[in-house]
Amino acid sequence: MKTHCILGQRKLKQSDIVHARGHNNREEDVGNSDRSAPPPSVIFGPQDAWIGVRDRLKDLGIRPRKGAVLALELMLTTSPEWWPSDDPVRYVMQLRRFIRRSMRYLLGRYPRCAIMSITLHSDEQTPHLHVIVLPVRKRIDRRFADKGERWTLSARGDLPPKRTKDGPKPDYSTFWRGAIGSRGQMAYEQTVFAKVMEPLGLERGRVWSGAPNKPNAVHQAEMRDAIAAANSEREGLVRSREVLTSERARIGQCKAAINDKLAEVEALLTRVRADEARLAEQRRAFDLERAEFDEKLVKVRRWKAGLDAQRDRVVEERDKLAESAPKVAALAEAAIKALRSIDLERIPEHERSIVMQAAHAIGRPLEAADGAHWAIAAARTELKASRPSRGR
Repeated sequence: MKTHCILGQRKLKQSDIVHARGHNNREEDVGNSDRSAPPPSVIFGPQDAWIGVRDRLKDLGIRPRKGAVLALELMLTTSPEWWPSDDPVRYVMQLRRFIRRSMRYLLGRYPRCAIMSITLHSDEQTPHLHVIVLPVRKRIDRRFADKGERWTLSARGDLPPKRTKDGPKPDYSTFWRGAIGSRGQMAYEQTVFAKVMEPLGLERGRVWSGAPNKPNAVHQAEMRDAIAAANSEREGLVRSREVLTSERARIGQCKAAINDKLAEVEALLTRVRADEARLAEQRRAFDLERAEFDEKLVKVRRWKAGLDAQRDRVVEERDKLAESAPKVAALAEAAIKALRSIDLERIPEHERSIVMQAAHAIGRPLEAADGAHWAIAAARTELKASRPSRGR
């Protein structure tokens, strides 16, 4: 950030000198000053600036005309950012450097006898120096007979020639430096002051910036208006802050309710996820059971198909047996009749067993024949009864 050195200049008449004395010595109330700060410090000159100016003019043999400009007031200061606020030792060192460089500028621009008073103010935002000097110089005064050099009072200064459009810039250093002349000369004084203050890291502001120099009364009025506007804005901000605080509390309650609902939703979501996992496990088990059931169903269908085929074969065999049953029954009756007609006595004994085995072989399958109207048991009984007893 750039920091600038500032040089203010104004002309003082008798009443202005008295007012400047009251301001510099803080005999008058200054609205923007800090009452707890140290009082003004007079670095050089008397306490009463007007008495000092009057006596010095008398010592120099100058009798000013009525209403003439008797002195010049210079205000030397810097940007507020140049002063350290957190280090008192560094602040004092910079203040000493600033005063020494300011004295170098004053002694280089004005005669020693012209410097009347130097007052340091530390009770405002930025420390600054108030300097009262006499616009005096020695020159030949032809009004006297000796035509010698005398001290003369002139706050007007020598007017430089008018600057042409294509002409060179006037060198203001060749003109009377102890007065406030044209605007160009005042700008030149600020440039010279900036060159002296350059070792301190201070720079000159923009040349011909057009920024007006406001009087302190106007500045104080603007400050009061700004303070009133700031207070009004502060009250509005306080009300807005209260509204925002209530809104913040309400939002906090809504947030707490939302957090509770969110916790419930998260718990419900956890349960739903657990149910989904359980359902997924059950679905996998069901899929396995279904696969096993499908395999068993395939086997059952195959078994049923085999049973159906076997049933068809059984039905077909049954139909065949049903068709051959009458024939078998007839053959059985014929066989039984044939067996009944056999005379076992006539059959040799060694052949009887063969005949009996044949009869049994014929009669055993005939027991299960449907519709057979004979009884193999009765035939056997009759056959045994008809055999002669060997014992007899």
